[in-house]
Parts: sequence; structure tokens; C-alpha cells
Amino acid sequence: MRYPEPAAILISHLLPPPRTLIALLARGLGEHAELSPEYRVQNVPTRLILAWIFERHSYATVRPLSPLTRSTQMWKVVWLEKTWVSGVRKDALELELVSLAKLSLYIFIKLKEVSEELKMWLPNTKLDIEELEKSLRIIQRVGMSESLASPIPASAKVYTREELKLKGQEGWINTYCPLNWLKYTPLQGLKADLLVHLSLLRTPVIHPSEIVKHRLEKEAFILPLSRKELLQRGRRYEYFEPITLNVSTKPELTIVSLPDGCHTVLPSSFIRGD
Repeated sequence: MRYPEPAAILISHLLPPPRTLIALLARGLGEHAELSPEYRVQNVPTRLILAWIFERHSYATVRPLSPLTRSTQMWKVVWLEKTWVSGVRKDALELELVSLAKLSLYIFIKLKEVSEELKMWLPNTKLDIEELEKSLRIIQRVGMSESLASPIPASAKVYTREELKLKGQEGWINTYCPLNWLKYTPLQGLKADLLVHLSLLRTPVIHPSEIVKHRLEKEAFILPLSRKELLQRGRRYEYFEPITLNVSTKPELTIVSLPDGCHTVLPSSFIRGD
């Protein structure tokens, strides 16, 4: 997933940011319900309404399941308008690519709150556990056509709140986590600024038309990755291995685990359904 800022070098996130994950689910529901993304309700496109509803009542994270590599490609481009860098016209850009075999995406949702707001804004769109699973399975691809990730529909699984196991404020995690959720910065892992969704913002977004003001906001995260180097045929290669992180959360948060082995951090109030 690329950073959205315009530049001659397109930089990619090492792991998909939380906002991207929730956008996938919102898109899946829109496709399943056959909603036109540009159809307007109160002069707001449906795609923004779905994003606003899901982002306010969800948290998302990623668990890498294989090593990652990062490389670059040079693309020949035709600019739609004059672009000058240091007085020289550029006809190429550098694209950063991240490659890996597999990762798991986790989206935690307050299903009741999402369903109620969907009824208010999009009355013909319903969401229950069955519809949620269908929305996850309908997604066919992730990313732009030149560099795709392929979801595995059969692996889409919906867990209930009862299946979450509370592990307390001290322990280990294997997903990324906002740094400001932790008492201390872990000794291992990589720091990265990721695009965040609305539930991570300090100021509430009370109307879907306001969502566009916050599309470039980022927060510092700790990623469960360790940077490694491999020397092969006289050439040095960089790669990243998945690791677990020993963490201590702030009082209002807790470590939770899922049956598939995921360990992550969530707000205690979110788990209680406050």
C-alpha cells in the first residue's frame, strides 16, 4: 500500500495501514449490496458514508506470516501536467514494492452500532454476521492492477466477542499496534507512520462529509518485524522477518488473543461494547 502524497518516488508501507483494511471491508459490503460508490445520500457519496460508518466503530491490524522484501522499479510515465524537479522535466518515477507470501488481516467491529447507522443512512443495506462474512469473501483483489495482493476467500473467518481471550496489560503481540497505546516503546520491532482510520483520531468526525479532511492523517505504530541482511554473491539484500513483541499497554487497553494465534491490543471499552 502506497503513501498518498504525490512524489517522483512512490513509497510503500511495509504492511497495509489500518485504514486500508477497513476500506476493503466497506468496499466488500458495497459490492455485495450492489451499491453505487458515487450514489449520493444527503449529497455525500455512498463510499464515504460506508467508510465513515465502519471507521468510527472498528479497529484493524495486520499479522505478517512470512518474511518481506522491499525493492524498487523504474516506470516510464507521461505527466498530465508539467512537472519540474530542480528545473528538469522528469519522464519517469521510482516505485517501491513490498513482496511477501502471506499475511493475516484483522478487523474488529461493533456490529450493532454499524448496523444501526447503516439503517439510518442506507436503509436497504443490512449487516449481520452472515452478511459480514459474505462481504469479506467477495473481495477479489487488493491494490492497483500493476501490483496485486490476492485474498483467500476460504480463509475469511468471523469471530464473536466471546472468542476473544483477555491476556491483561503485560504480554506479547504479533500484530502492529499504535505506539501511544503502550507504556514503553518495545526494544524490538520497527517504527512506522501509518494512515489511520477515524476511531484512532483524537477529534470525533461527526458527519461523513468531513471524512475527506482526515485522509492523510498518520500515527506512529510499532510493527512486528525485524530488519535482516543477506550477503549473496557479493551483493547485500535487505529483508524483514515477522517477530513477536513484548509490550506493556496503558491502563485503558488490554492484550487479546484469537483462536488462530493472533495476539493484539484493543481498548478495553471497545471489548466491553461501551
